[in-house]
Amino acid sequence: MARSLAWKSRLGSPALLLLLAAAPALTGCGGKSSRGGAGATAAAVTTAGTGGASGQAGTGTTAPGATPAGGSGTPGAGVPAPLPLPSGAVGGPRAAGVDVSRWQGTIDWARVAGAGQAFGIARVSDGLNTRDATFATNWAAMKRHGLVRGVYQFFRPTQGAVAQADLLVDAVEAAGGFGPGDLPPVLDLEVRDGLTAAQVNAQADAWLARVTQRTGMRPIIYTSPGFWNPLGAAAKGDSNELWVAHWGVSQPTVPSGWRTWLLWQTSDAGTVPGINGAVDTNLWNGSRDDVRAYAGLPPEGFYRGLAVNSTGRGYWLAGVTGGVFAYGDATARGTAGGQRHPAPFLAIARTPSGLGYWLVRADGRVVGFGDAAELGDLFGRGGAPVLALLPTTTGRGYWLVDRDGAVTPFGDAQGYGAPPRGDTVVAAATSRAGRGYYVLTGDGAVHGFGDAVARGDLAGQSLAAPVAGIAASAGDGYWVALADGVVAAFGDAPALTLPARRTAAPVVSITPTLTGRGFWLLATDGTVVAAGDAHDAGPRAR
Repeated sequence: MARSLAWKSRLGSPALLLLLAAAPALTGCGGKSSRGGAGATAAAVTTAGTGGASGQAGTGTTAPGATPAGGSGTPGAGVPAPLPLPSGAVGGPRAAGVDVSRWQGTIDWARVAGAGQAFGIARVSDGLNTRDATFATNWAAMKRHGLVRGVYQFFRPTQGAVAQADLLVDAVEAAGGFGPGDLPPVLDLEVRDGLTAAQVNAQADAWLARVTQRTGMRPIIYTSPGFWNPLGAAAKGDSNELWVAHWGVSQPTVPSGWRTWLLWQTSDAGTVPGINGAVDTNLWNGSRDDVRAYAGLPPEGFYRGLAVNSTGRGYWLAGVTGGVFAYGDATARGTAGGQRHPAPFLAIARTPSGLGYWLVRADGRVVGFGDAAELGDLFGRGGAPVLALLPTTTGRGYWLVDRDGAVTPFGDAQGYGAPPRGDTVVAAATSRAGRGYYVLTGDGAVHGFGDAVARGDLAGQSLAAPVAGIAASAGDGYWVALADGVVAAFGDAPALTLPARRTAAPVVSITPTLTGRGFWLLATDGTVVAAGDAHDAGPRAR
């Protein structure tokens, strides 16, 4: 469901973007293992909220926008250590939760939380005529005891759809409103009340539109395959996440119009400490960390990568647990969340079609979703942490890049070379044509292989923050991002003004748009900053 973080912090203030006119490559031919930053001249600087600046790079002065870090200007001076990579086991089993109504009476939410329940969803009403007197109490108590909380409404299609939507939103606002740790509202769709399928669909669409208009969130739809499929409703998988009711089975059947489920109601007769009698029990399609991240409460260092979808107006964020969160018009295509992993996930990469993605674990394991084919990986071979997957233009191959600089091809990927051993690699990116790749090392050096020609780098600069990522531009150039949100442009990559936004978390990746005329920066707290023609799919998730 990937709820975008409406309350997340932002980068900047001021965030500098550097345009460095690079000198010709110093060594090699065809761009292989070339380092061209030492003699580069800073041609322009664009800032957010401040005037421009200029200066020499690589001649003993501070790079534009950077502050001295003990540097004499000599190569490698004042270079912060690369950002540490997460390590150790991550994730866990699918998070458990309950949904309740007035029928459960008074609930001891402290005991519910103590029993390991990660979330609770409380009914606000049955249509317009039956309001749950326990809603406000449940809403406040769930937050007080640390549960992710949600609200649902049993929908009566014969009653006013907009009036029912307003009742729900008004009740939440009266109880303190939506905030971090809250799920989008839920449309509980399970009765026709004598109406035709077309009438039910029209009423449901009106409810969904009204709630979206008032909250900025795309509601979740609760339904069962037996009720939903006969409606013949338009597909909702691209707009609303699914909470599927399917009891007594090992895996739920996904109703038509969705590819996967977000929530699964496993029983209507469960028992949970703190709740008298039977209660509906549910599983989240991800771990406890995943449900908290979806609700805007990510643990420190949670997010690791961003991949853009086929339209360029949506993207997926990936977390260390394997959880994947869809924003904008991106469609959820699967998640590796909801299980224990021996190593964290460090990257996500789109397929060339944008209809799928690969997730990459630090131990070399590759998992594909949508049209992302698993063509081999490095799992079980040992070695340095794998931190990047670079797909070929066909989508039938990719390269895996590890922290020591080894580049391993799979499928139809060809081996073009690797940087010298001993350099700590922090990021990698394919060239625009896809017949080569750039490898970025922790000292700010850029190595080009195949048709990827190094046009300059930050080697030798005194840097204020660790080097974090690299992204190819539309032409013969690229951007290099630092962990503090500073972005340097090389070759013919344009200098783009960044918004004045702030985050306490470091930037960990930079991803180009489909046109190569813009990019997104991602910080570990889920902050996304768009530049150029990059579409800002936040601030609220769906």
